[in-house]
Amino acid sequence: MVDLAEATAPPQERGRRTVWLLLGGSLLLVVQGPGGEVGVPAMPFELERPEELPDEKPDVVGVCVRRDGNSLFLGTGTFVKVEMGPDGATDVDYDGPEVEVVVTRDAEIYQECIEVQEDTVKQTLGPGSLEDIGQGSSVQVWGEKRGDRIVVHIVVYQLWVEQPVQP
Repeated sequence: MVDLAEATAPPQERGRRTVWLLLGGSLLLVVQGPGGEVGVPAMPFELERPEELPDEKPDVVGVCVRRDGNSLFLGTGTFVKVEMGPDGATDVDYDGPEVEVVVTRDAEIYQECIEVQEDTVKQTLGPGSLEDIGQGSSVQVWGEKRGDRIVVHIVVYQLWVEQPVQP
């Protein structure tokens, strides 16, 4: 069982944060509490997709491991975990290959916002910037494979910003 007090305590008082991951159109809530216990609550939500996104699934979905110039290196797989320590350090773990995606100046870059309302999860997009994408950001990419890289047409990312907890 996850200790709710641990999960909602201020950063200086807890070791892990709750992390929402939107990977491949699936919303996953990973809660890690004291002692490394992990819980994934059942979430029977319907996802409303923004009009700006292509109908097909993304070519790559993962979490940003690092950025080098206009290349993002994404950790992929069926298991992706992002841990944020009380000191602000981000640790990323994944079980798939690391994929390089190249963001050209012609690429469309969007920042994603997730809004949960009763039984619906609404995904909205706003203008984004490559400079905002950092380690631990969830990233979805539509593009063209060239060798062992993907050249991006559309990239959507989500930043992990802690929201204040309402009593």
